[in-house]
Amino acid sequence: MSHKNTLKILTPACMGTILEWYDFSIFAYFSPIMSERFFPSDDPWASWISIYAVFAVGFLVRPLGAAVFGHYGDRIGRKRVLVWSMLAISLSTVAIGLLPTWQSIGIWAPIFLVLLRLIQGFCVGGETTGAAAYVLESLPKHARGMLGSIMWSAVGIGMLSSSLVTTILTLSLSHEDLIHFGWRIPFLFGIASGLLGYYFRRKLPEAALFSQAQNNGQLKRESMAKVVYQNRRYISILSGLYALSAMITYLVFVFMPFYATNVMGIASGTANLITTISIAIVTFALPFAGMLSDRIGRKPCLYMGAGGFFLLAWPLYVLMAHQASLASLITAEAVFVVLAFLYQGSLTTAAQELTQTPVRYTVTAIGYNVSYAIFAGTTPFVVTWLSHLTQNKSIPGLYLMFGSLLAIAALSQMKETARLELL
Repeated sequence: MSHKNTLKILTPACMGTILEWYDFSIFAYFSPIMSERFFPSDDPWASWISIYAVFAVGFLVRPLGAAVFGHYGDRIGRKRVLVWSMLAISLSTVAIGLLPTWQSIGIWAPIFLVLLRLIQGFCVGGETTGAAAYVLESLPKHARGMLGSIMWSAVGIGMLSSSLVTTILTLSLSHEDLIHFGWRIPFLFGIASGLLGYYFRRKLPEAALFSQAQNNGQLKRESMAKVVYQNRRYISILSGLYALSAMITYLVFVFMPFYATNVMGIASGTANLITTISIAIVTFALPFAGMLSDRIGRKPCLYMGAGGFFLLAWPLYVLMAHQASLASLITAEAVFVVLAFLYQGSLTTAAQELTQTPVRYTVTAIGYNVSYAIFAGTTPFVVTWLSHLTQNKSIPGLYLMFGSLLAIAALSQMKETARLELL
């Protein structure tokens, strides 16, 4: 396939993923500010824990969205399902930006916020792995590692966009303005992301391998439950691999500005800026990690990343907690960036290569989202609660070590897939 045709496939798929992850992750960055509007309390910890519980709700429903979107994606095609998920999450994001607060409608404000977060989580459950499946089923095999890493970069760009918007707003608006109206601005951008996502994705052809399986009568007609049961081993492996990925994303990047500000005492604008730079470095370096996995294999890269987090996560959080300095934050983030680069860069492709076209969307989406439901959305809530309960500011490091063990156990159960045909 020519370079031009590759871009025609890759660009719309990436654009949709970027926009959808902007919509979903902006909630995390504005949670501390939104807590004052939806969960007012004399105790800041109570407000923070409440808003992070709502943040977690969006992840708890993701496996259901993964099962539904994955099931239909394996039956009627990747393209149509990806368009539906894009439109729905954009509408729910805009609705959050328009939502009245506790001061206006009382208890109904957090109730509606939870409902809209549930819609967001349901829709994003069908996004990341579906877009990756579409790209890898449509493009040549010789650079699958790089292509898969580009799709994960698209997730990073979406999160980077939300982090950048957060940084700009926190640096340009006063805290009072952010609480009064500023927090609504990034959610209202969702209308633009919905229109752009629909424009890009409606032009996509169906994935080549899916079309081939459809024409050859290879698509499964079993129930969703049977597909899950028959592929339970692969779902288990994927869940273990994505456990560490979830913790990397939401402890090292999304949760870090909150940690740096409220635990280390660093200014929020500075903390957001450092996090934005870290996400940018990982995001744009990931394709090189994918290229490395094309050369040396998926498992060596994954082992290096997981092993590094197991050995270094706890010492780095101890460093940050004890020194509480800008230098310690930058040092820890620099090391985390390198380890995230190694692990995340080959994960997407390895996950897709473990499965086959007739069930790929369902199996990868469920494996990914079950793990993210348990270890991503709950992570800020759990580490905030545990840190407050134990007065141990280094709890996030222990949590990352635990995720590393899950990833290493999953890696020991999977074969090397870099040289295999995508079936």
